[in-house]
Amino acid sequence: MHIFLSDKEGNLELLSGNCELKTVEELQKKYSDNLISVIEMPDTEKRLIVLETIGSRGGLEDCLSEIRHEIANPLNLIKVMVHIIHEGTVDGKKANELLGNIEKNIDKITDILSSLTDKYVDEDDQVNKIHVNDFIDSILDMFRYVFKDSNVLLDIRKSREVSLCNIHSVGTTLTQAIFNLIKNSFHILKKSNQELKIVKLVFERVDNKLHITIEDNGPGFSERAMESIFYKNITTNTEEDGHGLGLQLVREYIQKNKGEINLDTSFKAGARFKIKLPVEGVEKKSILIIDDIEDILSSIQTTLGEQYEVKACSNTKVAYQYLLTHNVDLIISDLRMPEESGLDFYKKSSREFPTIPFILFTAYPNAVVGEEMEKNKSGFRLVSKPHLDELEDEVEKIFKVAS
Repeated sequence: MHIFLSDKEGNLELLSGNCELKTVEELQKKYSDNLISVIEMPDTEKRLIVLETIGSRGGLEDCLSEIRHEIANPLNLIKVMVHIIHEGTVDGKKANELLGNIEKNIDKITDILSSLTDKYVDEDDQVNKIHVNDFIDSILDMFRYVFKDSNVLLDIRKSREVSLCNIHSVGTTLTQAIFNLIKNSFHILKKSNQELKIVKLVFERVDNKLHITIEDNGPGFSERAMESIFYKNITTNTEEDGHGLGLQLVREYIQKNKGEINLDTSFKAGARFKIKLPVEGVEKKSILIIDDIEDILSSIQTTLGEQYEVKACSNTKVAYQYLLTHNVDLIISDLRMPEESGLDFYKKSSREFPTIPFILFTAYPNAVVGEEMEKNKSGFRLVSKPHLDELEDEVEKIFKVAS
């Protein structure tokens, strides 16, 4: 197998194999009976050409599609970051950060090209387990700079239940599929003259499925385009529709991950894609809460009980016995209690269980607590009653760091 890079004049640069051909014309004449696969390189004027000699192993088309998208993603990110620097809207520190990211993406492309001879090792078929929160964070990381300096808004919403599930991705195919859908929406909206431009992502868990909705308020699709939107070799990347880059491959990638994707033809205010992916549950984190007021215990249980396993105790003696015999991931305690204060309980429990995070949930923080916090900067956190929303946010932050 020989792998070339071709420029727009048809000149060949050999990347892999042993071949002295210099032009695409020579290649086609000499190897007319062999399979030639050609991949357009997005945002460049070059093509990746693979000459598959008779008897070489199958699956070439799938492999090349993955190579193309592996290269396309860092190229697109480089293009966006270069554009931001050229506009001169960022300071020197931010420009240096962008240049560092450009170097990383160039290194990534270099690694991909240098490893093409070993591409038939099925590393990209490895199935990876991903927590949905981490998956959403990776999307934000990819598009943070893209949307920041544009007039297009990225609106990401998720239901509480998605924090309790994992998804599986074959290689990076799932990330690439979502990347292309968002990128298509961004580009068409950027060209649009409308005042409000929004790309919206919604993540919801319904039974054993993760539902992902990706929509924009752009011009949408024509009736003709809707009929063939996922067909092979069909693109709707025109002034009329603006979408369509790689949608056939997006569908293949979603299906490869045992999912399904559909265009919502009933949505007339832009374009809306709906994706369903299988999920598996995540074992709930265990939280021990201590408070001598029953109503407060009940309120905390109601707030945190859907996402976590919550054990409520009305005094520290019962709580400590539970701690000795059960796995606990977080302790939440009131400060002022009759038999033993929450601060004293923190000191005792942290000696035996130093890795368990601790939150003091109190309406009466005092100087002693402040001094103790200063001495134990990473030891415990303080949340003021009765702000259950702040408590919920703090719990989520703790478990996010831990994961």
